[in-house]
Formats: sequence, C-alpha cells, structure tokens
Amino acid sequence: MRKGISPVVAVVLLIAIAVIAAVGLYFWVGGLATKQPTAERPIPLNGQMYRCDLGDTAGGDNITALMQNMDSAITLTNSSYPLKILDDDGDVMVATTAPDIVPSGQEAWVFKQTTGTLSNLTKGITYIIYGTGVGQALVVC
Repeated sequence: MRKGISPVVAVVLLIAIAVIAAVGLYFWVGGLATKQPTAERPIPLNGQMYRCDLGDTAGGDNITALMQNMDSAITLTNSSYPLKILDDDGDVMVATTAPDIVPSGQEAWVFKQTTGTLSNLTKGITYIIYGTGVGQALVVC
C-alpha cells in the first residue's frame, strides 16, 4: 500500500493554491490597469494692450488689458484665477477690475498696484500677465 496525502487534503490544497494565484493575478493586473494622474493644463490666455496710464490721477500707473480666454469650457474669474503683472521695480500689480471671461470670450481687466510703492511702468516695455492655473499673456505698455 502506498502512502500519500488523502484526496480531501489534496483538493483543499489545490483550491487554496488557485485562490491565492487568482488574488495575486487580480492585484498585479489591477496595478497595470489603473489610470495614471494627468497634469492639469493651464487655461490659455491672450492679452492685448487696451490702455497704459502712466502716473494717473488715482496715484500710480495702471494697465488696462483686453484679456481673451482661449479655453472652450472654463470661465476665467479673478477669484479662481487671479492674474498679476510685475512692474519695472518688481512690485506686483493685481487686477482690480476683472469681469468674468466666458469660454472663448474677452473682457477688459485693469491692473493696479495695491500695496507697497507706486507702480513704475515704462512705455514700450513688454509686461507678462501671469497667474496660477493659467498660461501667460504678453502686453506692451
């Protein structure tokens, strides 16, 4: 008579091996099939100089730029996507008048120095309009 494991123990071992292999395969294939996170693309902008006031009566310089939202789905708001300009002294000018810009629309935004020293702008200089979550736009004063 030959000695070995009983048929019941053999079936239990085969089932356990099959379950362990299935669970391992599930996690291995699941790890390959997960969607990788994609970087959020910035909202594309287009800027055109509308008016450049040097030393206006309100105290300091300001830039009025015609901003165009080049995105086809997202509305550009100053609260969600605040835009800024650096003046010649490195001070930040922020949009003080900034109506919402619907997708593919355009609006005039006014940028002024709100804190620190008065703005310093020069005629003929290209200024960069920038912000978090948006592309950059160039305007010439």
